[in-house]
Amino acid sequence: MTEPEFERNCERLWGEIEDAVAIFYTAEEIQDCARRDENILNAIQHDALFWKVQVHALQSALFIALGRIFDISGDAYSIHKLMRDTGRHFALLFSHEALRARKAMLNLRSQDLDNYFVGLWQPDPLAVKTLRKALAPHVKRYSDVYLPLRNQYFAHTLVVDQTVVNNLFANTNRLELEETLLFAREVVALVQEMYLNGGEPKLGILVHERYREEIRRSASNVLGKLGQLHARRAE
Repeated sequence: MTEPEFERNCERLWGEIEDAVAIFYTAEEIQDCARRDENILNAIQHDALFWKVQVHALQSALFIALGRIFDISGDAYSIHKLMRDTGRHFALLFSHEALRARKAMLNLRSQDLDNYFVGLWQPDPLAVKTLRKALAPHVKRYSDVYLPLRNQYFAHTLVVDQTVVNNLFANTNRLELEETLLFAREVVALVQEMYLNGGEPKLGILVHERYREEIRRSASNVLGKLGQLHARRAE
């Protein structure tokens, strides 16, 4: 594997996760805005069919994105493939020698380049095993709860009994799904930081609030304007 290939694959997976997170929080904000703002609720109810389609579309897109992130197929670039590549090519991609060569391409002065590596974390393959171990419960959650829904309902119409569909959805949990999405986001961010800057991959440091609030604010602004417009027309 070449460095450009690894970089492209990381960026592609990061984009998939960012899309999934954006879809998730947009759907969440639609529901939350409807609960807390009567004008928004009235506007949604006035055109209920349209909003039913939008929510279903967001839900479908989320399950497609989840499938890509956690795809176990050998030819799919999922989070599993990222972790395998990170482990198999650790010395090639994450050694100080490899990082120094990448930093040298930034035209840093020799002294600055030397100083950069003073006290820098010494790459340790055990860090990859730690990330994979921490990721395992989220992979299991996806496989147990969300993969059956994706395969039987969203990707293929294998389940037509509404009771069975309802039972599949009953196993889902919005807070747990959010946790899994953000954890996947953190794992990819840590691998990228380790590759680009030689940083030690420490879990629990990445802050998600800025991106979350940006998405929610965008959806809230649109819905707020819609609610106000509906209220004026109803006067």
